[in-house]
Amino acid sequence: MEKSKKWIALVVEDDKKWLDRVKNLLEENGFYVVVSENLSNALKILETGQNFHFAHIDLQLDKNTLVEDSFEGWKVLETIFNKGMKKIAPICILTGYMDEKDVQDRMKVIKDHEATFFMSKKDWDPTTYIKTIIDAVSKLDVQFFINKNLL
Repeated sequence: MEKSKKWIALVVEDDKKWLDRVKNLLEENGFYVVVSENLSNALKILETGQNFHFAHIDLQLDKNTLVEDSFEGWKVLETIFNKGMKKIAPICILTGYMDEKDVQDRMKVIKDHEATFFMSKKDWDPTTYIKTIIDAVSKLDVQFFINKNLL
């Protein structure tokens, strides 16, 4: 049975399988979900002025971008921060691109970019993922208007 929805999440993910997986899990756990499969659409959504209770960001949104520092997800994260949303929206960085150095730098990414957590797709655990999100969103207990035209 689906829980009643009380939160809104932004999911920025280019991989259709992952997009559906994350969207379904969030919807089953009380979220309205706004999705974007690329950088330009994500930036348009963020320009609407809609606030989000949670943001899920895939780092590599364009498979032709091979340099980690140029991954499009960083631009989405920067835009969220510039809009002041980090104060009201826990953020998950989920990526399929994760080498040994990335694993060592997880805590640095969380500290420097103030993401709630950073996870590799190969290590993704839906139970841990949703529990972490719900705990973080519940703790903030922020309420605001949800523009259902975005859904």
